[in-house]
Amino acid sequence: MELLLGKPIRELLKERIQEELRYHPISFYLYSEKEREDCQSYLRSIKKMLDSFQVPYREDYYSHEKSLEENLDNFVKNSKESFVLLARPMIHEEHFIQKI
Repeated sequence: MELLLGKPIRELLKERIQEELRYHPISFYLYSEKEREDCQSYLRSIKKMLDSFQVPYREDYYSHEKSLEENLDNFVKNSKESFVLLARPMIHEEHFIQKI
């Protein structure tokens, strides 16, 4: 592992990210289709990284019980003021991409 100023790079990055988050808070909104393993697999490593750097995030899922419009409305409402990560492939993904 490469060292920078006597600290492992990962630890140094973690410290810098946490310091930056104190001054400029950010959050992520992770949206996926819960039933699709490929969507969940895509987000698994992202969530692990966000957790390790203590970056807040919210998860939400496409509901097959609701209409496309209801899902889109929920997506738009909950994604405001967050960085959006849309797990793909997903049903109707082109509609969600247009809303980002």
